Amino acid sequence: MPWKEQNVMDARRAFIEDYLNNRCHFNDLCRSHDISTKTGYKWLNRFKADGFTGLADMSKRPHHHSKQLSEQQVCDVIKLKFEFRNFGSNKICDLYNRSHDNSISLSSVKRILLQAGLTKKYKKRVIKSIDHKKIILEASSPNDIWSIDFKGYWKGFDGSKCEPFTVVDQYSRYILHCQALPKSDTDHVITVFKKLFKQYGLPKIIKSDNGAPFAHSMSPRGITRLSNWLMSLGIDVHRIEPAKPYQNGKHERMHRDLKAVVQVGLRLSLKEYAESLKMFQKQYNEQRPHEGINMQFPSEVYHKSDRKYAEPSMDIDYPKNMFTKRANKNGEIYYEGNNYLVSTTLKGYLVGMKLENDTINVYFCNIMLGYLDEELKLFRPLKDALQLHVNE
Repeated sequence: MPWKEQNVMDARRAFIEDYLNNRCHFNDLCRSHDISTKTGYKWLNRFKADGFTGLADMSKRPHHHSKQLSEQQVCDVIKLKFEFRNFGSNKICDLYNRSHDNSISLSSVKRILLQAGLTKKYKKRVIKSIDHKKIILEASSPNDIWSIDFKGYWKGFDGSKCEPFTVVDQYSRYILHCQALPKSDTDHVITVFKKLFKQYGLPKIIKSDNGAPFAHSMSPRGITRLSNWLMSLGIDVHRIEPAKPYQNGKHERMHRDLKAVVQVGLRLSLKEYAESLKMFQKQYNEQRPHEGINMQFPSEVYHKSDRKYAEPSMDIDYPKNMFTKRANKNGEIYYEGNNYLVSTTLKGYLVGMKLENDTINVYFCNIMLGYLDEELKLFRPLKDALQLHVNE
């Protein structure tokens, strides 16, 4: 039975004082105070143990919790955070649960790191209106799309430039290449691609921005020696729109991680930066769980392409409804007594030509470059010079 409506502490004290005065039998005493015998003994025992202070309400918090983390678990989580300083709570939680039998929840990891001062609370950034989904290519399996880019350079302690060239499989987030090149020109990039193609096979699409050597604003459709070489291998070339890096957001996000890990602290030599980039690539591929692939490591998702590399030929195969011309050393094609300058990047390649609506259209592989203006004896390139779209 509960105590009567009055000050609870006064009622308990009055009960104990009546007991000490031996006014009546204990059962009668409890009955007179309108409480059960069980409650009476409870407060009597509290009084005998702690005096009148024992009559106060005690905390209802349980002494033990079935899911309470041990000190060792907390230490292991913090140790992982110190080992992988650039990993967020999600990745730390996944790494812990991979290596321990007693798994812990993400909320527990967030609380541990927050209380230890190893993470901060951030407000979620709300993007109100961006309509660009329809122009972003997405991969559905490994080797559908490889994205390529040069990370903005930084200087070493001797003033030398370190500008890593990176190649990433878009679906698995697996970094295929991450090293600075002696020069960021076509020949050095092709050398890297030959090595990658022999090791991993060919992708279906290669996506890049509009910088050199990936594109050239003065060429029809922005073609370059590099893009021509890739297309001659049967690889489609896709370029994001100028000044819209979010269209290659997965690659840009990887570059942000690279900067946070490698491009910090004291300046190093190029040789030391090369080793740091190798370590970053290994960690990113084999130790970093990724939310975009269900917290798996990129190395657990990626597999080699079934398309094998073979040295490309300049003799491009075109459909039977086309006729071909070979571009001379100046990038010109000869047609009905006149030379038409298409692009110097096409030197030695077979170019496809097709009569469509009384106009001779010019193709390279599956890409229409422009048409011949037979009246003015000129080649007219298409206007969308910096866009190469797939399956045109």
